[in-house]
Amino acid sequence: MITLPEFYEYDIVALSILIAVTGSYVTLTMNERIVHSIIRGRTNIWLITAALSMGLTIWTLHFVSMMAFSIPIQYNISLTIISMIPAILAAYAAFYILYKTSRRWWTFSAASITISFGSVLMHYIGMMSIIIDSDIIYNPFYRFLAISTAIAASYAAIRFFYYFTQKRDVRLKIIASLLMGTAISGMHYIGMYSADFYVPEGFVIPEQNQSSSDMLVVLILLPAIMIFLFITILSFLDRRTAMQLAYTDDLTNLPNRRSLERFVHARTTPLNLPIAVVIIDIDNFKWINETYGYESGNELIIEFASRLKKAITENSIAARIEGNKFAVAIPGTFSHQEIRTLLTKQFNSYLKLFHAFGEPTPITFSAGVALAPEHGSNCNILILNAERALRHVKNNGKNEIVVYNSNFHNQDMERHIAMSFRSALENGEFYLCYQPKFNLHTGKIDSAEVLVRWESPVHGFVSPSKFIPIAEKNGFIFDLTNWILNEACRQMKMWQRDHHLIERIAVNISAPMFLSDRLIEIVKHTLQTYNLNARHLELEITETSIMQQFDNALKVIDALKKEGVSISLDDFGTGVSSLTYLKMLPIHILKIDKSFIDDVHTSYEDKALVKMIIQLAKLFGLTIIAEGVEKEEQLNVLKELGCDFIQGYFISRPERAEILDARYEQKEYRS
Repeated sequence: MITLPEFYEYDIVALSILIAVTGSYVTLTMNERIVHSIIRGRTNIWLITAALSMGLTIWTLHFVSMMAFSIPIQYNISLTIISMIPAILAAYAAFYILYKTSRRWWTFSAASITISFGSVLMHYIGMMSIIIDSDIIYNPFYRFLAISTAIAASYAAIRFFYYFTQKRDVRLKIIASLLMGTAISGMHYIGMYSADFYVPEGFVIPEQNQSSSDMLVVLILLPAIMIFLFITILSFLDRRTAMQLAYTDDLTNLPNRRSLERFVHARTTPLNLPIAVVIIDIDNFKWINETYGYESGNELIIEFASRLKKAITENSIAARIEGNKFAVAIPGTFSHQEIRTLLTKQFNSYLKLFHAFGEPTPITFSAGVALAPEHGSNCNILILNAERALRHVKNNGKNEIVVYNSNFHNQDMERHIAMSFRSALENGEFYLCYQPKFNLHTGKIDSAEVLVRWESPVHGFVSPSKFIPIAEKNGFIFDLTNWILNEACRQMKMWQRDHHLIERIAVNISAPMFLSDRLIEIVKHTLQTYNLNARHLELEITETSIMQQFDNALKVIDALKKEGVSISLDDFGTGVSSLTYLKMLPIHILKIDKSFIDDVHTSYEDKALVKMIIQLAKLFGLTIIAEGVEKEEQLNVLKELGCDFIQGYFISRPERAEILDARYEQKEYRS
């Protein structure tokens, strides 16, 4: 009598267990695809793939472990091939029960019994395929133990499979695969241990049939390679299809908004090519849904999408944005009249008479158009402007095609900007730039003006001249100024620590903020927060903020002056009351407006006017700063006239702090 355990090669045993673990991992991955597949019709394919993976894992484990048996064994190839069928069918049935039926207490039990039956049947058909002149006697106890182990291991494995496909945790999946692989191997080796081979006395062990052995290796490797290739190709197709779904509308199969944005962005942002963006809205669609039902509404949407696709030119794109709203992007240069004529002609040909309600029905729609680069070069801005034009149509009679006009539609722009303020501040869309001021007496930079900037993912770059008045109007200016003061003082403290050349920063204060009771407390709190000496901070105010409430303005200036904060009067000369009130204002600095500087080097009158302002300021002991200096000739004239500081593009554009730091390190600002 020969017993199998005495003749195992343990390196091959280890290999068989590794195969079981790897196969379990692959099967678990397939099960994840079943649970989380978002592609219609693909679930059944993943179900078949998972069954093939599980069945072939069990089958391969059996025959690899038989190779570990030292006695040369030959196989009946037909039975060997047949033996894989019950394992695969049982795995498919088990996974079908698990994923295609309601999850009840009996579901896991039924699935585990099914796959156990297939595994056991595969094992014993595999044993029958062995060609050896002996009797195989099975130990009843170990045979029962093997079957019990198969059921228990399968139940645990299926529980693990289902649980971990919900969690989608790689570490847990590896643990589940190890448990499953070990359980399958244990079931198999207990089954092998239950078999005893009885041979006659004087039995001579035959030589291994090499062709049979080679054929078995091929039979084991070929399905494994095929399933691996199949899974790889299917995964690639699944990812590709998922990517297509991400850019396609489910109902109409048109490109969706994301696809439209990608199309427009590819032509506007890097290449700055002209393009027309059209947003289309089916009129009275809510009434259509309520009257004819949502199913008829969907039929109309589908037919409208099909017609719209036919209406556009070959190099254009039609997309469904949401609900009953569609979009068209048409590359090319168009005048307002040309685009309206083109759209009217195309849309009248395809989008007027529909059959969605069982009879020919006329449908009207409204459309808004934005043209690049006239109405913006950013995709989101173009869509936003087209939607503004569309809203104008919807609010004024519908059934029209309107090209965006900022004069008519800017109120919508203001509303959108105002609604975006809070989220913009929370999301870090605001940032500060610093424009250096050049000291004409020392020939060095020693201060800078703080300027706020806003880069919105929706509106693009929003000019301060646009968003500051809106912020003042809706009260957001208080939070914005508080943020600016905090950020600017934090940066100034860092520059002070690093012995930077910039020793003072100037922050613009709007009229509502300057005249409020909050400014003085905010300034004091900010300086204390950063332990910053007040001499490093300058506040710039305008004539407007003073003239509104002159007496109150004087009190605020006095209070700030007592704290040690410098006050500068910005845009001097643009207001009618400047000279009248100048002698009464306890300010430190006077800034000459850019409009006086533009022609100071070519105009005798402008030069004389600037000279008078400088002399007047000197009489009151004020420091003079000239804004908007862009040429060396302007600098020379201002130096001749006795100006103290200049500021403008000739010295530096407004830059972020890190850019100024880099230039400082390279000594670009040293004279």
